[in-house]
Amino acid sequence: MTSYKSGRLNEYQIHFQEVLTAIARALQNGHPNAFLAHHGSYSVTHNGQTVIKGIIWQPNVGYASGNLPLRNAGVYILVSSDILGMLARLHPPILARLSDEEIAIFPNHDEPFRFFPVMAGEPLDSLTNALSELIHMLPAVAA
Repeated sequence: MTSYKSGRLNEYQIHFQEVLTAIARALQNGHPNAFLAHHGSYSVTHNGQTVIKGIIWQPNVGYASGNLPLRNAGVYILVSSDILGMLARLHPPILARLSDEEIAIFPNHDEPFRFFPVMAGEPLDSLTNALSELIHMLPAVAA
C-alpha cells in the first residue's frame, strides 16, 4: 500500500492551507477535541486510532512511498477503512464520495484510509456538517 508523509502546513500553497484550516476550525467549534493539528495535517482519533484525517497533497511537498493515487493538488479528507461499515450504515453520502483506492499515512503504514478531494469552490458548510455528524457517531470524540 502506498504511504504518504505530509510536509509542514506552511510548505503548501496558501489557498490549500486556508481551506484545510477552515474545515478544522468549523469542526473544532462543535467538537473541541476533534480535528487536531499534527505536523502537516489534522486528525480525529477514536480509541487511540486515527479515523478521519485532513491532508494537503501537492507535488514536491511531503513524501510518498509508491504511486500515490491522489490525482490533483489540493485538500483531501481521509477516512479509516476500519469505520467504513459504520459509515455505510450511518452516513452513505460520505461513503459514496470515497475513492476505492487506499493509502496509509506516516507513521502508521499499515492502517488503510480511503479518501476524497475537497472540490474547488465546494461549500465547506455542507462538508463540515457531514463530517460533524460522523464525529458525533464516535462517542469518545463527541463527549
